[in-house]
Amino acid sequence: MNNITYTIPELMTTKFYELPNPIYHRILTELTHHFGFVTAHMLDILNNAPVYQLDQYVDIYKYIHVI
Repeated sequence: MNNITYTIPELMTTKFYELPNPIYHRILTELTHHFGFVTAHMLDILNNAPVYQLDQYVDIYKYIHVI
């Protein structure tokens, strides 16, 4: 799978749920592993979070390159 490239402004405004499905599911899997579980309420919060904020929990840069 090819990695996705974003600019800084795009990354700042892109919500987690707006990512392509393969990237979304890989990051969600890592988040689930990090937290141990993900409830529906947690998923709502994560989905509406800007992607760059998820970097504190998961290395999103394995899947997303920033230019």
